[in-house]
This record gives sequence, structure tokens and C-alpha cells, in this order.
Amino acid sequence: MGSLHNKSAGVLLSRHVAAALGTSLSEIVAAIELDQPPNINGTELKFYRMAKILVIDDEPSVTASLEQALRMAGHKVMLAANGLEGTKQHSAEPADLVITDMFMPEQDGVQTILQFRKLFPGVPVIAMTGNPNGDILTVAQRLGAVAVFEKPFSTDELLKAVDKALKRG
Repeated sequence: MGSLHNKSAGVLLSRHVAAALGTSLSEIVAAIELDQPPNINGTELKFYRMAKILVIDDEPSVTASLEQALRMAGHKVMLAANGLEGTKQHSAEPADLVITDMFMPEQDGVQTILQFRKLFPGVPVIAMTGNPNGDILTVAQRLGAVAVFEKPFSTDELLKAVDKALKRG
């Protein structure tokens, strides 16, 4: 079974699917590369685009597990160890979504959310913490976080929040 993976669109198609649609794989890929949804027999095909997600957390075990879950869901994942590093990374390679911890060295989650709201107002932010003392997640929501999570949380919960956040943006 021949297949093609087009990185720019994050689409995996097989020749069998293209044949079933009554077109060629190259026609579909060409349309995707031009960032135009292919029109097959009068029906515009919609494809799920792989999102770039920036995960900001100082705990390597957390970033590793989030990276694995998000990649398995088809997303490109970028990592940063603190908010300052994350902001610089986003400036160099913009993300579609940011997931940030609230307690980190150098620049914490509150400062990170504030900076993203000021510099990159259209980028949705999801906040998380393993130290839910006080009202830190409520503060994160008031600052503009589209979702908040207390660690540990389920992968399914996170992926639902990611999908919802990406549909808003």
C-alpha cells in the first residue's frame, strides 16, 4: 500500500483513498501544498492540519510525556524549560498553541501568560500545575488561559482541551 506523508499539511493519504475519491494522490497533494482544500467531484475536502504546540515546563518527565501524547495525536511539539525560553522560542518559530506550567524558574506561568497575551494575543494558552496551592489556576484563567489542569491529568482530557483551543484560534 503506497502512501505519502506531506509534512506541510500534516496529511497521510493512501493511493487507495485517492482512487476511491476518483482523483490522483498527486492532485490532492498539489492542492494541499497550495494551501487549498482539494475539490473532488464538487465536494471540498477538509483535512486536519498538524498544529505546532509549545510545551513549557521545567520537569523533564512532564515534557517527555506531553511530547509523546501530542506527537501521537499528530502534532509537532516544541519544548522549553521555562517561560523566558518559551517566549524566545515562540518568537523564532511561532506555535499554534502553548501549554505552560505555572511554577518554573526564571519566568513563571503567570509572567508567561501575561507576556503571551501582550506579545502574541491570538495564541491560546493552556495552564497546568502540580502545586495547586492557592488560586493559581483561577489566576491563569483570569489572565486568559483557555483551559487549566492540575497534575496529574489524563491524556484524553488534555487532548480534548487542545482540540477545543485549536478550533478557537
